[in-house]
Amino acid sequence: MIRLAAIVIAATCCGAQAAERHQFAYISSNVDCYAAGQPARMKFVSQVFAYCLGAVSRQQILNDTKIFFHQVANSRCRGRYSVSFEYVNASDNEAQAEREREQSLRETGYGLHVPWHASVDYASNRCR
Repeated sequence: MIRLAAIVIAATCCGAQAAERHQFAYISSNVDCYAAGQPARMKFVSQVFAYCLGAVSRQQILNDTKIFFHQVANSRCRGRYSVSFEYVNASDNEAQAEREREQSLRETGYGLHVPWHASVDYASNRCR
């Protein structure tokens, strides 16, 4: 397991806006890794975490975790990689998000599936 210093991101969540609700999500990234010369297709999948929809956008989550993700990918691919696709997969239900994450870790077409820990800390306890 790759051990790196965690980047903790604090975000204010769930003020008075009625549209904000509790979400569970994970980050999935498709990476072409060139560490061994030939490209190897990899899928990097984070843990499931909670956040408030409306207080934190999916793009903000990707921006907040970008440095840490690239440290993990850089280490795994010895600095030679490109990200072809990344997204935040969100669900209203934690169990559903966990099931989808597990499916993503078994998805075919990848030489390697890499679980990683996205160090996010979005206060979600005040969400509806």
